Amino acid sequence: MKYFVVRDFDSDVRAVVRTGIGGEQIHVGPAGWVRSVMLRYLELTRTPGWARQVTEEEAEAVIAARPARRCFLVWSAEPSHVPFAVVRLDGEREEAYTRELAWGPSDLLAGVAGRSELQVQEQLPTSSNTEAYLLALRYREHLQEHVWKGILYHAIFHDTGQALDLANVVRLVKRDTWKEYEYYGGDEWRPIEWLRSISTGGSAYEHLPISPDEARRLMAHLDEQRLRDDPRR
Repeated sequence: MKYFVVRDFDSDVRAVVRTGIGGEQIHVGPAGWVRSVMLRYLELTRTPGWARQVTEEEAEAVIAARPARRCFLVWSAEPSHVPFAVVRLDGEREEAYTRELAWGPSDLLAGVAGRSELQVQEQLPTSSNTEAYLLALRYREHLQEHVWKGILYHAIFHDTGQALDLANVVRLVKRDTWKEYEYYGGDEWRPIEWLRSISTGGSAYEHLPISPDEARRLMAHLDEQRLRDDPRR
């Protein structure tokens, strides 16, 4: 069995990994050792130098000193570019953000051993909301390409944390062929070119693809919100 300590660019410990007959495994806290893609990820990102081989005793010492707060990506086969879940750990308290697109109590890490299609990668503990947003964005893009048909709708938010709850929407945009429109209330849409700016990094806002049903609900939500803000409307 070989043991590795993975560090990031700031030289902070990112993960403890071991390899052997059972393949690659990562230590995830109370759930122990589970299947991992950490070393494979380093190879793909051309950062294999972040992993340093250590003795079993050194690995155990690092594990004992790991912080209570941790963050993990759980991967499955399909779709390969979308995590199965983001898991945040605080001691023995575990929560997961899944493709159901919501945070909830979890025992997913302990269950990885019984599901051969799942593998784990550790992230920085402060990145859980960012990783959850990226999961939501990639999965919704997958649904928009393969499931949702017709006009493409996008909800706009102030930041990634706000985007984890559709109720925080501040703008609603749709794309019909090559034209973009923003919802201004009362079933009125006005032409814009804002979504293109957001998707290329030209805006301080974040966006998420949404389904036509979600768009209809958010139209009503924005109408109610505007009415509360300005009862004369």
